[in-house]
Amino acid sequence: MFSSQYEMSDQRELLPLWGAAVHTTTPDHTFPPTHVPPHAGFHPNQGLLKSSSPPATAGQLKELEYKLDILNQKLDKILSELRSHTGQIGHFKKTYQELVQQQTRRFMGYLSQMKMMILEVIAPGGAHDDSDEV
Repeated sequence: MFSSQYEMSDQRELLPLWGAAVHTTTPDHTFPPTHVPPHAGFHPNQGLLKSSSPPATAGQLKELEYKLDILNQKLDKILSELRSHTGQIGHFKKTYQELVQQQTRRFMGYLSQMKMMILEVIAPGGAHDDSDEV
């Protein structure tokens, strides 16, 4: 199974950004806003006309870019692991099929030996396989 190293630490890293996004959207913290009063600068056909929050600083954008890069690297690692597991499953399936074929041949060989032993007991000295004879 996959390790849980991607779970909690990543979420905690993103909480400040998520919190900032939630607090700058609407007063009731819903996104997208369900109701925006006309005086808020929102026009239904034009979207947000003016922003009540200050634009992001270069530092905030750099921090966001850095965190997105970290997430992208972690996603790449997870995808790589998934590809690796998929390859292993394909190899296992091929190995399993080969094993089944090998065991089937062994089983058929044992059946043939048992048949010869049974024929030897039934007709000692003259046992021969006449199953192919018509």
